[in-house]
Amino acid sequence: MEVRQGRIPTLDGWRTLAIGLVIWHHAMMGFFPTETSYYDTSFSRLGAFGVDLFFAISGLLITLLLLEERDRNGSVSVGGFYIRRAFRILPPCFLYLGGAALVTGLASRWELLSSMFFFRNYLPQNLGSMVTGHLWSLAVEEHFYLLWPALFLAVGVKYKARGVGWMAIVCGLWRIADAQNHFTDSWLGSVPTHFRTDLRLDALMWGCVTAFLLHDQRTREQLIRGLKPKWFALMCAIAVVGMVLYSQLASLWLAMLFPLMLSATLLHPQWTVSRWLEHPVMRFLGRMSYSLYLWQQLFLTAGWEHPRAFQLFPWNLMLVFCCAFASYRLVERPCMNLGRRLSERWRDAHAKRAESLAAPQDRAFSTLQ
Repeated sequence: MEVRQGRIPTLDGWRTLAIGLVIWHHAMMGFFPTETSYYDTSFSRLGAFGVDLFFAISGLLITLLLLEERDRNGSVSVGGFYIRRAFRILPPCFLYLGGAALVTGLASRWELLSSMFFFRNYLPQNLGSMVTGHLWSLAVEEHFYLLWPALFLAVGVKYKARGVGWMAIVCGLWRIADAQNHFTDSWLGSVPTHFRTDLRLDALMWGCVTAFLLHDQRTREQLIRGLKPKWFALMCAIAVVGMVLYSQLASLWLAMLFPLMLSATLLHPQWTVSRWLEHPVMRFLGRMSYSLYLWQQLFLTAGWEHPRAFQLFPWNLMLVFCCAFASYRLVERPCMNLGRRLSERWRDAHAKRAESLAAPQDRAFSTLQ
């Protein structure tokens, strides 16, 4: 698997597919007068599963990068990880929030605070608006980034995929148990259940499990032999059926299926679908996917939300790509590069500090000898 500056080209192609599904979903909502008519008749509602694909990509890629850093340096710089994530995510997000507040305003002070501090996915519906509604998924990913480095170090080499897999299973079972028994309705009843981190985290954790399997030489070779084109096609078909006939049970195996689909293309770069995912256009749009995801919500408004002139087709799609491109080139990419440089300085500074602390101990040990 080729990693270029913290990216895997094939996964950039998958990002393009994921953001394409999300944009399809939200753009089509603008042609329907009521929410019921849209969800009852339009297959574009399946585009919402692009978010699940994003979750699988994040869990897989972040864990692969952490494993690569541990192999290369002998340890993982948690501080460096947070620096890279902060510079990658915060500046474009705050830029979007500022633009959205100026153009449309926000429903409440809590909407702004929850979006800035990433608890938008636990905000009651009456305190928010559609212009920040999509930030629920960013909040889920931020919670994952906050927790995962510590869990990664705690899991260690011995447990690897098994330990993380059990965590994912517990999360999935909790989602089903809460849906059937309504444990949290009394205090989280006004929060959409499909937004909550505690009910969605397994979608990221199964990506982590897959990364451990890909990193291990023995299991990687088994996956290369086992994931044949016919099985990949079958997984894609099962995923489509699971999305169309969605249920709580289907949510369990969809979370496991998406990372396997990703890994199949990573392990077989010679496949036609893999080469298509690595096409320069797919890779470029994938690199822009975060900015696209942020800005599409401002312009792709549902028909029942009384869209303004700039939120009508085709101007809305044009504005999405223009704003996302400007955000990517002027804010996201420069900040990402800066974060990478600061992360390297942080790691080097801590390495030098560790050496300086170890030097007196080494001299004392030599004297005793």
